[in-house]
Amino acid sequence: MKVVRTLWAMVAVTLAMGAGCNDTTSPEDITDLEDITIQDLAGTWVASSFVYTGVDNPTQQVDLIASGGSFTMTITAAGAFIGTTVYEPMGTLTFTGTMVVSNRTLIQDFADEDIPTLTWTISDFEGDSLTMGGAQGPFDFTDNEIDDLVTASIQATVTRQ
Repeated sequence: MKVVRTLWAMVAVTLAMGAGCNDTTSPEDITDLEDITIQDLAGTWVASSFVYTGVDNPTQQVDLIASGGSFTMTITAAGAFIGTTVYEPMGTLTFTGTMVVSNRTLIQDFADEDIPTLTWTISDFEGDSLTMGGAQGPFDFTDNEIDDLVTASIQATVTRQ
């Protein structure tokens, strides 16, 4: 179950990078990804893609969303988040915690101490869309209870608060 929580936590982190606006900048005005703040990510994010790719075998991939799952994450301007993932083999999982963003790097710290801190790299943030990746964790591609190390990537859209 720890693997499942780590994976869903990775989803939560990815979505958390989403959108929102602070008092001085709208996401449409951000031309340099280095300028993104946590306030820019505030809002409710819905993943359109969440792909795990095997580190040792990049041909091993799974997209949780394309496989019938869903992920939603709400991020506050203060950096708190709550994320919910629904995926048939694992059921419904909810995660909470805090995050910070600096120089295109999003660091997600989970309230559940069994979930490791995740580090994401924002590769695209325009309007209501966000793409990020690079976080690593375990995933069992073959359902044999042996985890493979994977790199996660996500694409999400936001509804502004």
